[in-house]
Amino acid sequence: MSMLSRWLFGLTMASLTPALFLQLIAGTGQAVLGLLGAMGLYYLCILLMGRADAQDAAAEHGVHIRRKFLPYRLATIFLTGLSVVSISGLATADSLTTTIIQALLASFGMRLMIGKDMAPGPDRLEESAARLGVSAKRARAQLRDASDKIQHISELARVQKDPAIKARLDEAVDEAWVMLAYLEDNPDQLAHARHFLITYLDAIERLARDINGLSKQEDLGAKRDQLLHLLVQTREALARDRAAFAERQRIDLEVSMTWLGQILTEHR
Repeated sequence: MSMLSRWLFGLTMASLTPALFLQLIAGTGQAVLGLLGAMGLYYLCILLMGRADAQDAAAEHGVHIRRKFLPYRLATIFLTGLSVVSISGLATADSLTTTIIQALLASFGMRLMIGKDMAPGPDRLEESAARLGVSAKRARAQLRDASDKIQHISELARVQKDPAIKARLDEAVDEAWVMLAYLEDNPDQLAHARHFLITYLDAIERLARDINGLSKQEDLGAKRDQLLHLLVQTREALARDRAAFAERQRIDLEVSMTWLGQILTEHR
């Protein structure tokens, strides 16, 4: 859940919870149902916004984490209007015209705030998986897990107050997205990418979380320069791994060619 989503959810719950308690005390069952329904719909909106952010971040870097494009933001806008209907129609018993106008205004406001869904480009994974003889379903699941980790690291970097540390984290995130796009085109290399998919991403995520956990950035002290150098090394290591995967493919091709040549020579 992004910082914006948490802020919106907290603000919404803060405004609806007192009203819910008042209606419970008053014993108005219809109003209670309307408020509970609205709170549930708002929570669902927050979850959809989180998924929309993850889908958009992956699509922006050319990675398809799901086989089908899902319009999460459009669904969020629709549910926002529906939650207003729940409050206006059940909790406050407004007229139908007033309810519709309020729902439309709320939906329009949500549309202005969250924007529209980012349609991804052509899905390359199905074709590349079929070409290389690997399971597209399994590869997509691995890419989706890695994408969620990268998205979380990106969110942690976004709230980092030190500009230099934020820049180094962003560079590592960008390199991780490039690696993920490469693995989508070459899903046969996923078997060799466990170090990246698990160890690297988990370590970077933990580091970013621990940095943000410091009460003051000054607490880094002399460790700041060491940390910046470590993040640069991380980006370089990701780039080296991607180059190593490409080199492994070239070597595999040469080995296969040599083997076939030996077979042909032996059977002349």
